[in-house]
Amino acid sequence: MAATYTSTYGSVIQTKVGPVPSAASGRTGDIAPWYSGDQIVSTGTPYEYCTLGFGVHNTFTGQHFSLTAGHCGSRTWYNTSHSTPKRNTSTLVGSTYSGSLAGPGSGLDVQLIKDNSSYLMWKGALGATTPIDINGYSNPFAGASVCLEGSVSGERCGTVEATTATSNVTTHGHPGIVYDLFTTNVAPISGDSGGPVLFSTIYGSLAGGDIESYSGTTGFSEEIDAVLYVESVKQGAEVTVNTNSTT
Repeated sequence: MAATYTSTYGSVIQTKVGPVPSAASGRTGDIAPWYSGDQIVSTGTPYEYCTLGFGVHNTFTGQHFSLTAGHCGSRTWYNTSHSTPKRNTSTLVGSTYSGSLAGPGSGLDVQLIKDNSSYLMWKGALGATTPIDINGYSNPFAGASVCLEGSVSGERCGTVEATTATSNVTTHGHPGIVYDLFTTNVAPISGDSGGPVLFSTIYGSLAGGDIESYSGTTGFSEEIDAVLYVESVKQGAEVTVNTNSTT
């Protein structure tokens, strides 16, 4: 059952309440519906490993997806450890949704994985991860406190240094400029790409964006509004973050 609320930021929050898995056991041991922050490992040789971003859904069709980075490539994805990957029906998350991948050269670096996504995400260090609700979404502003939730580095919290930033990203030999980014004073590491950026506010935990790349100690993340707008245009219907909002 879905309902809509107007957030303090003026945008519409779509409430999407789903079942909470009882056997989920961390970023590499989840079960459907999949939490944002899960580690995902692809098929192929060599295989890729990235992080599952926020769960989203198409409000017209009801289809569920998860975000991740476009530069992770169009693959079939499994929730498993990248060091000892186990690909089977129980670890299968889903595949890149046809037409959703926007790689460098398009201005964005995002894709949708068609899956059974949750409104929950993993928060905390790798060995002490706990699930939390996502209450809405908003682009974080300069000076805001955010946490990058990567499946390799775990939680890295800091502040937003700048908005409307750009970054040069190369995907499988194809360079391009990615726009609509914000920078943070904490950086992810390889394998964190696509992971969720949590924007903690007095109004609850908001989806702020998805981990993009890093340069030294600076992290780059895509603004959630830009990602949702582009995917909404592609699908011809509103794509919004899965949330469990009571405000």
